[in-house]
Amino acid sequence: MTANQPPFSPDDGRSSPTTPGAVVAPQVGAGGPPPIAPVAPAPGAGQPAAAGGEQVNDEMKNIAEALARAEAMKPLEAPITDVYSPAADKEAARKKLRDSYDAAVAKDGALRIKFDAAVKSFDRTATDMSKGDGNILDKWLNDAFGDNKPLTVLLDERKELKPKFAAQMGDRQKARAEKDAEAKKWAARYADWSAPVDKITAQIGTYADKIDKLNADINNEVNSNLAMTTFWFDFAPKHLQIQSAIDADVKKAVDKVAAKLVPYDDLANLLKIGAERDDGSLHLVATGDDAEAKRKEVLAKWKTAAEQLASADATFKLQPDDLATIKQRWDKLKDDAWVAEAKKISEPIKN
Repeated sequence: MTANQPPFSPDDGRSSPTTPGAVVAPQVGAGGPPPIAPVAPAPGAGQPAAAGGEQVNDEMKNIAEALARAEAMKPLEAPITDVYSPAADKEAARKKLRDSYDAAVAKDGALRIKFDAAVKSFDRTATDMSKGDGNILDKWLNDAFGDNKPLTVLLDERKELKPKFAAQMGDRQKARAEKDAEAKKWAARYADWSAPVDKITAQIGTYADKIDKLNADINNEVNSNLAMTTFWFDFAPKHLQIQSAIDADVKKAVDKVAAKLVPYDDLANLLKIGAERDDGSLHLVATGDDAEAKRKEVLAKWKTAAEQLASADATFKLQPDDLATIKQRWDKLKDDAWVAEAKKISEPIKN
């Protein structure tokens, strides 16, 4: 969702003389001077101020929230119908989805065959590099992670840059961006669980056929650092995500690498299996009924995220604090430019 300009002109600094906090010039008999427009309080004082300086009253807030909610909830209309409608065609579509999943994950199902082959290749590679003292995995971890080691330096820089980038955003802009990302995440999860067979099959296709070549490169020390990095940070996250369980020996290798990522909060799920993640990740479940339950679960999460996005979006649109809007307003208040604004809000109110 892109940022929009506020629905009220930033040039309009006036509000009703009955607005709470209004400053009204004293009347001098019947011929006294007309009341002047109130000076809007600073944000946080009384009613909040919008970008142009005008106060945000309850009516403005209610309208903004209603519009934002309608926009945020619109993408959910069709999914909610698909999942919950009692109409015959919708019931049939849900049954077809369950049946196709059951067929695909059966012992001789097309997805099961691809999945098992991927597991075999992945497990063999992970265990091969972990055998014996001074094994390939331990050596790579020692060379890549630690003080002044290349991957630690890279990830530390990434960790330091993230808050610096976020600091360029206003609090309301940042809150809206976070809620927007959350809503998009759950929308993507819903799309995954609405076509689990196709999505898992496609994901396996992005890495499974390349694992054996990586294993050979690692064992033969052919550009092995690149091969290890590719295996653990490109292929492993995709493979582990679609799993509900892993072999104990494989888990030991995974845990060694995952331990190096502990300082980086946003990478906490990277090497977790899908069943252990808290982000609705698509993974192999036992039956079509289980897949349908997951679909409902992520839809509910999406709905909640959309409602939270609507609230954050309305707040931002009423009081935008992105850099462009703040600069626009500052240009009208810096140096002696504020005098023109002072004159504007001092003009008599026109009935």
